[in-house]
Amino acid sequence: MDSGRDKNDKRYTFLKDTTVNEIRMPLILAICAAAVLGIVLFISYVYAGEAGAAIGAAGLAGMLTAFYSFAQSLRMLRKHQNEPRFYAAVLSTILSGVVSIGYLALFLLGLGK
Repeated sequence: MDSGRDKNDKRYTFLKDTTVNEIRMPLILAICAAAVLGIVLFISYVYAGEAGAAIGAAGLAGMLTAFYSFAQSLRMLRKHQNEPRFYAAVLSTILSGVVSIGYLALFLLGLGK
């Protein structure tokens, strides 16, 4: 029975535009890494730098997330230069770069102690 669909009509049209998800994911990861950085800094401040291994592991996971987000953001900048969603990639790159620098500063302060 003919359902009225054209043979060229795609059934899964919601999967057609994946660029939104490609650009949104580094931005979400950068926001999560920034939130983890804020929490780790607060807990580290409250415990005067003696928070323990669990906070160090959370900081390491956040730092790796920030670096991954920065790498993905740079890839998105190269890939989507002339598109309207370019500004989301720029925002993601700036945010993840700043968070990565924050994590590096926190790591170097911890080494100097």
